[in-house]
Amino acid sequence: MTTTIIIFLNAAHQRRYVDVVTSAMAGVPDVRVRAVEVGIDDASEADDVIDAEADETAGWKYKAALAAIRKPAWLAAKFVGAVFYLPYAGIMKLTELYRRHVQGRLYPLARSAARRLRQAATFPAPRISRRPVRLRLTQTAFYTSLRDRTRPARQRLRQTAAYAELRDRTRPARERWRQAAYVTRLRARAGSLRRRVNPLGYYSGLLERTRPARQRLRYTTVVSGLRQRAQAARRLNPAAPLSRLYCRTRAAYVSAAAIVRRLPARSRTWASGQVTRALRNLRQPSFLYALSSEYHWQRNLDKRLFARKPDLIVLLEDNAEGLTGLVSHGARKRRIPYVILPDYIPNPAEPARYYFNNPHHSAATPAGRLIRYLAPQWVLDYDGKELLRLPGSAIVSRWIRGQRCPQPWILNSGYCSAILLESQSSQKHYEDLGFRPEKLKVVGGAIEDQLHAISLEREERRAELMDKYRLDGDKPLIVCGFPPDQYSAATEGFEFNSYDELCRNWFAVLEAVSDRANVLVVRHPRTPEIELRRYAQERVHIASEPLDAILPVSDLYLACISTTIRWALALAIPVINYDTYRYDYGDFSAARGCTEVTGIDAFRKEIETLLEPGEFDRMRSIAEEDAGRWGLMDGKFQDRLRAALIELREPRGRRSKSTHRQGYRLPRMS
Repeated sequence: MTTTIIIFLNAAHQRRYVDVVTSAMAGVPDVRVRAVEVGIDDASEADDVIDAEADETAGWKYKAALAAIRKPAWLAAKFVGAVFYLPYAGIMKLTELYRRHVQGRLYPLARSAARRLRQAATFPAPRISRRPVRLRLTQTAFYTSLRDRTRPARQRLRQTAAYAELRDRTRPARERWRQAAYVTRLRARAGSLRRRVNPLGYYSGLLERTRPARQRLRYTTVVSGLRQRAQAARRLNPAAPLSRLYCRTRAAYVSAAAIVRRLPARSRTWASGQVTRALRNLRQPSFLYALSSEYHWQRNLDKRLFARKPDLIVLLEDNAEGLTGLVSHGARKRRIPYVILPDYIPNPAEPARYYFNNPHHSAATPAGRLIRYLAPQWVLDYDGKELLRLPGSAIVSRWIRGQRCPQPWILNSGYCSAILLESQSSQKHYEDLGFRPEKLKVVGGAIEDQLHAISLEREERRAELMDKYRLDGDKPLIVCGFPPDQYSAATEGFEFNSYDELCRNWFAVLEAVSDRANVLVVRHPRTPEIELRRYAQERVHIASEPLDAILPVSDLYLACISTTIRWALALAIPVINYDTYRYDYGDFSAARGCTEVTGIDAFRKEIETLLEPGEFDRMRSIAEEDAGRWGLMDGKFQDRLRAALIELREPRGRRSKSTHRQGYRLPRMS
């Protein structure tokens, strides 16, 4: 009987594992290895190309007969998803427009008002208070007639000595008035100085004075956004129900804005807070949308994966969010064993940092408190704040569908048959996270056989690199795994304000040491090569080869919290782990051959220290003593993987135990 092993892929960089598993199982009789790609933009039905002959045996004989039933159901599901998604997308767009208007219009207006107030307080005009009175007097007929009647007398007065005498008599009064004006200016300058000393009171007063204008701006922004959407809908189809809905909604918002503007200032402030809170809650996808979306993906997996009737499934991760969680749930429901060949290091702090400021992941809401009581494993106390692993609607939809997750905050937690790890350090890391020891098997990494083969030809490969990039063979070779752009997420705590500033500082350090060492920069797969080319200097080269092709011939590896650090440690290559994003994951803090830094100055100093005579040999000897804990560089990974997969071919019908014991809870993290 033929055994079918299916590798599930949901990211393009995971495709290299297909060749690894296929080569490992090539000599085993009655075993077929197939790959299924779902959720990859450029997949283009790649699983059908890989396994074209499997369509005849995958249970699709009645596909034509069932198409008449499946097509309407699919259209109905898409319609329901669209109905519940459109308000969500519209509200997200409105909130983005609101934020853009506030930052682009209100903040400059407030700054301009503050600047004018400071200028008026510092340099007051003494006669500014009298000018409105004189302007009003000049507009009255009485003042005009009085001026005309007294003009001859005033002219005669100027020609007499009495005018000079009157001027002398009024001189003390005028002097006192000048002194009073001078005192007024001094008082204004003192007030300006006090405001600089106590800016909080000054700006709080400015905030109170500009609150009505800001309230009007908020409602105007909402109405203008709805008006634009209604115009776009009418241009597409003036008679469409969606266009009529936008028109009615716009009229309702205009009426509501007119009513709210008549309210007192305190009532408007309270109403604004309530509306903002309601919009924030509505941005969260509804429960029906989450349920219909997961139902759609589950049907897609049934068609693309489970219809092939696999006997064993190989996953590269088991994540509480995403497609891999649906795959593991479907495999458990059908009693199909599955194993995990990890591609990442599990760290609960990573999703906690990403969702820390997301209100939909806060457990302080009524739904969050209910989930904390009924399913406490979905809640994590991180840095004094309780967070949900997924939004409440997604957690409830998984509970209704029967999808279980023992520890949602821990990657690869589930009901797999085994987790095939790369090294002893990975095994200890998993055990510290509460995994059952019987679920963990050390077989090595998928890339280690290739790294081992290149390390055996180190001198030849190194000479080729020196000739290609015209490097000095007498200098040490530094390979830098350049960090990707992480500035799309929360940037609190980052060392630099932008990715451009990060690149400039990294390349400045590399250029500073390029006179004493050869420097090759390997870009991240997500980073376009042209983006790094503009920062490269004359002696810092951007490598065209992948990292696994040049890392074994290097003398020092520079990286930023990358899983590739384990490759260098297994090869006994010294590593500098520069945590420029300051995530503080601590995945390699126990490695003796790895030095961790968190600042650009410490990064430069550590490189210069290693370039001193004898430091490379000292660090390499330390790394060699610790290399066995970080990998198995013996070229026998495929043999161990083959033995593990053959052992794990369990008969269908058995349900695997959880990877975590009952009642395990993650401790508080910070």
